[in-house]
Amino acid sequence: MDIDQIIKAAVEPIVPVCTIDVYGGNATEFCVYTYTETPMAFGDDEPHAIRYTVRLHWCFPWKPGVTASAEVKAKKKQLKHALHAAGMTYPTVSSAGDDQWAELVFEAEYIDGEV
Repeated sequence: MDIDQIIKAAVEPIVPVCTIDVYGGNATEFCVYTYTETPMAFGDDEPHAIRYTVRLHWCFPWKPGVTASAEVKAKKKQLKHALHAAGMTYPTVSSAGDDQWAELVFEAEYIDGEV
C-alpha cells in the first residue's frame, strides 16, 4: 500500500470522509491530510527510504466545550491509535480551527522502505 492508502485505511473506519489536501464537500465531519516526503538512507546517490511527515486535520462543527466532550476525546484517542497501528509514530496532537469549525491536527511520521 502507498501512503495515501495507509492513511485512508486507518482513518475512514473512524471518520468516513478523508481526503488529501482540500475538502470541498458538505460533510459536517471530515479529515484532510497532507504530508512531506523526505528521502533518506542514501546509497549510490539514491534514497532507499522515504520519511513521510503526515499531518491529519480532523474537522467538525465548533461549539463551546466541544473539544472537551467525552465523544471528541474518545474519537481523538481512536484516531491516534489507528495511525500508530498503521505503522506511524505515535502522533502529536494540536488544536486549531475558528468560530465555526473545531480542528484537531495529528502529526506523525511514517518510513517507507519501498522506494
